[in-house]
Amino acid sequence: MEVEWEWLIKLIYHFNMKLKRVSISDTNLVTNILNKAAEVFEIPTAALKGARRHGNIQRIRMAVSNVARVENKIHYTTIAGVINRDRSSIYHYERQHASWYISWKPYQKAYDVLCRAMAENAKPTLNKCQIKRLLKEAGITSIKTGKCKIIIASGNTSHTIKSNLYEFAKTIEQLKPILANFDHNLDIKI
Repeated sequence: MEVEWEWLIKLIYHFNMKLKRVSISDTNLVTNILNKAAEVFEIPTAALKGARRHGNIQRIRMAVSNVARVENKIHYTTIAGVINRDRSSIYHYERQHASWYISWKPYQKAYDVLCRAMAENAKPTLNKCQIKRLLKEAGITSIKTGKCKIIIASGNTSHTIKSNLYEFAKTIEQLKPILANFDHNLDIKI
């Protein structure tokens, strides 16, 4: 994991790349949806990520994509990267979702079962005071002159931590175990 952060830091620093927003949690959420689908429908994740277009596998893959996109508003490229499809496939799945849901009963059942399974695993959200308390207990503080922003969002609440370029990877690694039991999104603005 450290290598990935070093690569990102070097890329930003050396090429002066301007990143608007990087979502850390979205990839994890799509992976969780994919794993839940594999568990519920008893299909290996490798098959859902694979090249096979068998009807049952493709239907579950489309349901995974649409739960991630329609229900959770995750970006097309993030979903495509996790399920090993191109972005245009995700566009197609989203565009056809309403039609499939009304007219294709096996798809409707797969989508509903997956949505219910994800709802059963829903984690509690945090309010702003709880986020601040968790950060204080962990010793995570905001750097006033920091140009990188780590945004913690949970439910309808968000909290921003400022960090410098070299400390933000360490801070994110500290945040992951603290927030693991709660519904949250971690975003980075550089």
